Amino acid sequence: MDWEKLTNDVVTAASAAFDSLRTEKSNEHFYVFVLYTDGDAWTILPSANSLEQHEVKVRDTGETNELQIACYKWASAEWAYEGWKADLFNGIYLDLENYRKTMPRSAEAYEAYKNSVHDCMIAALKKMDQNGFFGKDRENILIYISSSDGDEGYGLENQSVKQLNPAQSYLPFLGRYGEESSAES
Repeated sequence: MDWEKLTNDVVTAASAAFDSLRTEKSNEHFYVFVLYTDGDAWTILPSANSLEQHEVKVRDTGETNELQIACYKWASAEWAYEGWKADLFNGIYLDLENYRKTMPRSAEAYEAYKNSVHDCMIAALKKMDQNGFFGKDRENILIYISSSDGDEGYGLENQSVKQLNPAQSYLPFLGRYGEESSAES
């Protein structure tokens, strides 16, 4: 697998998806952009949310439990724009599928594959950030990767948020579900 090419393809797809979202929803204030995968790393998809959509979710559900409100804010499955323009990632899915068909059938090869997919996702977001994609309000936007596998997702989020954001932005995020904020989380 040419991981550098895949990273560039993810940058292209994610930029197009997130750019169309910001264009179509230009009156909203986005606070988070994420690339997520499934527990087997078969796909990569974009997700985002705005402060306005978070407020709508909390209001419409009538939720008052702080932990559930935090889940609405930080769990991409709860967001208004989960999988936004997912079709832009179809070629990436096929590239990953074709690669999986050729890789050795071993636990080590599978683990290396998953780690490479995760690294690719982080590299794509990092490249987008370095190119100024997240704009002038960057200090108010978090970027990270996640997985639809909840146990795996939490760790990926904590690891990648530290790699992709300044400490003043990610430290509060680490305590998003009531844990004590720390750089060690």
